[in-house]
Amino acid sequence: MMAKSAALDLDSAVSAAPTAAFVSERCRATQSVKSSGQLNLVFARKNSRTTLVRDDQAGCLRARSLSCTGTDPATVVLINTAGGLTGGDRIEQSIHWHAESNATATTPAAEKIYRSSGGNSIVITRLRIGAGAVAEWLPQETILFDGGRLDRVLDIDLESDSQLIACDAMVFGRIARNECLSSAYLSDRLTIKRDGRPVLFDRLLVEGSIDDWLTKSWTGHGFRASGTIIVACDEPDACLSSVRRSLETAKGLSGATLVRGLVHVRFLASNDADLRHDLSAVLMVLRHGRALPRNWSC
Repeated sequence: MMAKSAALDLDSAVSAAPTAAFVSERCRATQSVKSSGQLNLVFARKNSRTTLVRDDQAGCLRARSLSCTGTDPATVVLINTAGGLTGGDRIEQSIHWHAESNATATTPAAEKIYRSSGGNSIVITRLRIGAGAVAEWLPQETILFDGGRLDRVLDIDLESDSQLIACDAMVFGRIARNECLSSAYLSDRLTIKRDGRPVLFDRLLVEGSIDDWLTKSWTGHGFRASGTIIVACDEPDACLSSVRRSLETAKGLSGATLVRGLVHVRFLASNDADLRHDLSAVLMVLRHGRALPRNWSC
C-alpha cells in the first residue's frame, strides 16, 4: 500500500508542476532500465511426433507454438516482448533437439537494434541438435540502427548425423529512410561443432562508420543487407548443386560452397526485400518445397 500511495503522490506532483529537475530524473531512470530475457526449450520425439517437453521462459523472452498440420514439423515462435534491443539489454536463448526430433524455431518479425546510450545489446543463442534430429533455425532479419551496438554469439553443436538448416539476415540501417550508419558497432561470432570438434568459426567485428565499411570491395560492395544459410545434411554435394541452381535467380550477390561437410551460402542485397527474396528461394529448395513458416509472410 505504501508503494501505491507513493506512486499516486508522484503522479499528482507531476500533473501539478512538471519541473525540469523531475523530467531530468525521469530520463535518467528510464535510461537505467534494461531488458533481459532467458529462454530454454527442449524438443523430444514422443509417439512418432515431436513435442516441446521443456519451456523455461524469463524476462522479455516468450515462446509460442504454431499449429501445424500434416507433415509440417513442430514450430515455435520466439518473441522479444521488449520490441527491440538497446544498449545494456541482454537475451540468452538455448534450444535442444533431442535424438530423432524434428522442429523449427523462428521469430515473429525483424529484431531491431536501437541507438545505444551506453553499452552493447547482447544476444547469445545456443543450439544443440541430437543424433538423427532435424533442426531449423529460421529467425527473421536483424536491423541495426545508426548508433546501435550489437554483440551477438551463435553456438551450434551437432552430432555426426544431425541435420540442420540455419538462417541469418542482417540489414544495415533503415533503408526506406535512407538512414546512414555513421557510428555503430557490430560483433558477430558463429561457432559450429560436430561430435565435439570445431568445423566452422566465423567472426565479424566492425565499429565506427559502417556505411564506409560497406562500400569496400572486400566487404559489402555497397550493398546494405547480408545473409547466411548453413546446412548440415546427408548428401552435401547434391544439396550444394541444388542451392547453386536456386541462386541463378538471385537479385543480389550470392555464392555457395562446402566447408567441412557443411553447405555454406552467403548473400548480399541492396535492401531487405531483395535479401528476403534470395533467402526464401534457397530455403524453399532446402525444405523440399514446403512453405516457410507463415509468420515470414506477415
